[in-house]
Amino acid sequence: MAIGHHGLVLGVGPDGSWCVIEAGAVRAPATGRNLMMLLPLLERPCAQVSAEVTDQVPGAFPGRMWDELLGHALGWPTDYWPGLALAWVEDGYPVERVQGAVAAFGADRRRAQPVRARVAALRAPLRMTSTGGQVRSRTARNGRNSWVSGPMASA
Repeated sequence: MAIGHHGLVLGVGPDGSWCVIEAGAVRAPATGRNLMMLLPLLERPCAQVSAEVTDQVPGAFPGRMWDELLGHALGWPTDYWPGLALAWVEDGYPVERVQGAVAAFGADRRRAQPVRARVAALRAPLRMTSTGGQVRSRTARNGRNSWVSGPMASA
């Protein structure tokens, strides 16, 4: 599967691990600092990338690699790659798989408020689960914070 427009391809190496391929040869394993080469995948919708991987490598699912890629993107010093990683989670990537990276990103006050607000919206179901069905929310009627009880959300 093509990664961006620079000739890099996500593939499976001879040992069965995910790797970055260039000109038909393995350039690097798809882990650690090498994840930087995979960031352009986040520019496409999660469902599209997942479908393409499934079509091109039947039976393969790079779950842990996606977790690491999203964590790497969320740690990026600018808001571009983190914003794309959040879009993957907003589009259905399981937030509980990257919960630590999402929480750290949301707690970083150097981040833009609109992006941190997106994190708060993503983490609300997780807070609801961890507080036993209680979640802090704003009431539309009076605009003040109050405790709202409700059924547990599935995380």
